[in-house]
Amino acid sequence: MKLYKNSKVIHIPNSLAAFVIDAILLIFIFTVLIAANRSIHSVSDMFYAVFPYIVPAFLFREWLASKLD
Repeated sequence: MKLYKNSKVIHIPNSLAAFVIDAILLIFIFTVLIAANRSIHSVSDMFYAVFPYIVPAFLFREWLASKLD
């Protein structure tokens, strides 16, 4: 069963399980953004606070999608 459909730029969710994986990822990113926003004083502070969490999360999603398509 293919969970993701491979397009030229990103992997598109193709099943309910893929939508659940993406929803969990978005909830995680939203939580990181809310937590980081509490102590941020500038845009660069926000970038440095969320970068170590958001970039690996998206890389994990793309890696997982490439293995499950």
